[in-house]
Amino acid sequence: MFIKLIKHSWIAFRRAHYFQKSLGIKLLIGFVVFIMLFYILMAGMALPGILQDIAPGQKAHEIIFSFLMFLFLADFLTRYFIQKIPAQKITPYLHYPVSKNSIASFFLTRAWFSVFNFYLLIFFIPFFFFFLIPNISQQSFWYTIAGMLVLSGLNYALIFFIKTIAGRNYTVKIILILL
Repeated sequence: MFIKLIKHSWIAFRRAHYFQKSLGIKLLIGFVVFIMLFYILMAGMALPGILQDIAPGQKAHEIIFSFLMFLFLADFLTRYFIQKIPAQKITPYLHYPVSKNSIASFFLTRAWFSVFNFYLLIFFIPFFFFFLIPNISQQSFWYTIAGMLVLSGLNYALIFFIKTIAGRNYTVKIILILL
């Protein structure tokens, strides 16, 4: 069923009335996103050397881990104002003999593969690869990457919770953000 839903999502995207008109714009946006991700990758490669020049007595990963909470707070605020909740277009699939939970789980699973959940990894993978593997161990590298994915997923889940459960009640949203 998941393969059919992926196929139908692609067909719906392809048959949209604005597809031909905005194809050039989408290619331009894709190119700009690719360039930005490349810059993020290069910054992740250059950061260990920069941090060793700035603070020669400290290890680069200790400096990054001390700012990690602030980095994920900035990621949370960026997601809050920019990231949209995934639209669930399940109406055409309700007549199929498939449970509504499996259709909803497909759309929610697809939303986990958003760029917002992986753009920090593009920065951190080369940084930790060049610093953690030679100096500490390969196992700590994989644990760190898994921890980053968990923290990114937690940010996504919090944004999803705040935007859906809290609704239009702004006091509840402010309280949840401050917690």
